[in-house]
Amino acid sequence: MFSDWDEKIKGAIDRAVKPLDEIAATVEGVRKAVGNLIAFLPNFIHKFKPYIDNAIFEQVHFNYINIYNTAAVSILEETGLLFQDIVFQLSNQKAKSITALCDASKDILNNIKLLRVDVKRGTM
Repeated sequence: MFSDWDEKIKGAIDRAVKPLDEIAATVEGVRKAVGNLIAFLPNFIHKFKPYIDNAIFEQVHFNYINIYNTAAVSILEETGLLFQDIVFQLSNQKAKSITALCDASKDILNNIKLLRVDVKRGTM
């Protein structure tokens, strides 16, 4: 009678300890990762410093990004106008396939508007 009780207690303890062992392994992995980050980050930044300086502070590259974003905004505005026209032309149709195309066009138009806002934000 008591031997069964002893096995139940050992089983309960094993089940309780197993998640703690998994958490301990995860914490150990995070500890090692943070340790490696602290140890190797200065060397990593030192090796990539010329590339970082060039990408961030070189005025020519910033101008290229600005030109690209301006062109992207123009393309997105033209595409938005095209899909607005599609939505307008299809909105009065009653066929299921036309209604589905109209709904898809509305979704694409919303996505284009969101993307245009994000690209404009990157240009500013």
